[in-house]
Amino acid sequence: MNVLRILMLEDCKSDAELIQCELLEGGVKFAALRVDTEAAFTQQLEHFAPTLILSDYSLPSFNGLAALKIAQARHPEIPFLFVSGTLGEEVAIETLKSGATDYVLKNRLKRLVPSVERALREVEEKTCRRRAEEHLARSNEELLRTYDATLEGWSRALDLRDKGTEGHSLRVKELTVRVARQMGFSENALVHIGRGAFLHDIGKMGIPDCVLLKPGPLNAEERAIMNRHPDYAHALLSPIEYLRPAIAIPYAHHEKWDGSGYPRGLKGAEIPLEVRLFSVVDVWDALCSDRPYHTAWPREKVAEHIRALSGTQFDPAIVKEFLALVEQGLV
Repeated sequence: MNVLRILMLEDCKSDAELIQCELLEGGVKFAALRVDTEAAFTQQLEHFAPTLILSDYSLPSFNGLAALKIAQARHPEIPFLFVSGTLGEEVAIETLKSGATDYVLKNRLKRLVPSVERALREVEEKTCRRRAEEHLARSNEELLRTYDATLEGWSRALDLRDKGTEGHSLRVKELTVRVARQMGFSENALVHIGRGAFLHDIGKMGIPDCVLLKPGPLNAEERAIMNRHPDYAHALLSPIEYLRPAIAIPYAHHEKWDGSGYPRGLKGAEIPLEVRLFSVVDVWDALCSDRPYHTAWPREKVAEHIRALSGTQFDPAIVKEFLALVEQGLV
């Protein structure tokens, strides 16, 4: 056992000496400091830096429960044991409910050393658990960073295949997250929304080059092949557990408010909210950017185009909120 730093809240010097003798006889190595006022107790909590607090319950100018509240507020990790001759059963139960580690009656000091040892074991176990949890959290963060780096690799691979949309995935990810935050989505939801937006076209990895890279308009057969890319995205992402919460956008971003979209013909509120938002952002970025088949449109023209599709392709409420953000300069 390491040398303990024991802060004793005790107004009776002889009682403090008896307590210390009991600890020495039990083989406890310690340095002790006795205080008997609130001011001294509060000061020595910081200056003495105790690893254990032993407190009487009743003092002339101070109450042990008040000391417990101060200790918990400042250093909840320090074990706090009541050692008192005035604890009835109801009061003893109250101290434990208030957060005390244990209580020992002064006429039963043989319980003191086992109680101290038990308290120290609990502190050590809590410390080990906390360190393990911190290590696990760090490992999870590193793993998620690795996963996200993999997503970036997928996106770059798609950009290498489809030069016409290079950079589009990253732009719509950033804009979708920014707008979703303005709309009140939680930070946890924003993580999944960002991943879904980033991977919205990942299903195109399954589209043959002769269709994906065709310079002219697609015929009906080619269009049917292209329209499979949301299903390919679902097949690719659904087995990956950490990406399942992000799958809505890659799977449903071609659904339309009036039910005329694909692949499932979802209509209105059947389309997840984040997908309805992303669909507007996707079109906004596509029309505001230079593409092989068109130059970038003026922002005012894009806004009018999106407004015209409200109620058919897009959720009217989302359009209204998105264009309000445009007018405020937040998009």
